[in-house]
Amino acid sequence: MKYEFLIIGFGSIGRRYYHILKKNNRQNKIRILSKHIKKNKTFINKRSEIKKLKPDLVIICSKTSDHVKDLKLVNKYFKNTKILIEKPIFSKVEKIKRNSNKIFVGYNLRFHPLLQKLIRTLKNKNIFSICINCSSYLPNWRKNINYSSSSSASDVKGGGVLKDLSHELDYLFLILNKVNINFFQNKKISNLNIKTNDYFSLNASSGNTIINMNLKYFSLKAYRFITVDCENTHFNLDLIKNRLLVQTKKKYNLFTLKKFNMNDTYLNQVLSILNNKKQACSFKEGIKIIKFIEKLN
Repeated sequence: MKYEFLIIGFGSIGRRYYHILKKNNRQNKIRILSKHIKKNKTFINKRSEIKKLKPDLVIICSKTSDHVKDLKLVNKYFKNTKILIEKPIFSKVEKIKRNSNKIFVGYNLRFHPLLQKLIRTLKNKNIFSICINCSSYLPNWRKNINYSSSSSASDVKGGGVLKDLSHELDYLFLILNKVNINFFQNKKISNLNIKTNDYFSLNASSGNTIINMNLKYFSLKAYRFITVDCENTHFNLDLIKNRLLVQTKKKYNLFTLKKFNMNDTYLNQVLSILNNKKQACSFKEGIKIIKFIEKLN
């Protein structure tokens, strides 16, 4: 089935959505609002021109600090429209009218098959501890621009390791609805040429469950994993190698995705919204995450 999309912003994530949606169906009609690219049949430069469109889904991919004004623009011209805002939803907690539009937040990692399997398996489990680690090297993130001029490098633009890697908070809340902060560090400790924090560490709890989270983007070694210890079972999910280890006292199972493309998580997120499935991060859930982030600054 072909759809009509409006993408607002054409940085790395906007380009990614464009190519994914085009590859999925060449008949999809995609218009892009961007003042940086010459106007043609695909690109729109004047913001008011979007009122002529009838998109099935609007995808807001501008820098985080522009999300509010872009959402207000969409609310001005469209009613009963589905909107996907790239994570995090805002730079800070905002009060904004949603009108009749349905708003979702782009936490595509929710659609990773092994993460979904882990979350399902943990339902009704007695969880002792959760350890979450995500490490990468910011200069390697984007090929088209220098990292020091990216939104990640600027507080004003809504950057910083905690907002950039808030996927980890999203899936933590899917596992544990309520998280109580015990101790945290959110700071810049590397020599990266950025004006944002590049290191975050959290010690928290949820009932009897102990939570530890470490995020950084100054490490030359990339890794992203979740370790969960339950009564009689140990889980280790590696989101880079795409494998899930489930170990008990008697045996262990290793689940591996041999043919996995992260772009599938973006596509499945879009399709779930278009097909009215309750899987994508809701507006309420997105606000919950940004409220939690504000407590950590």
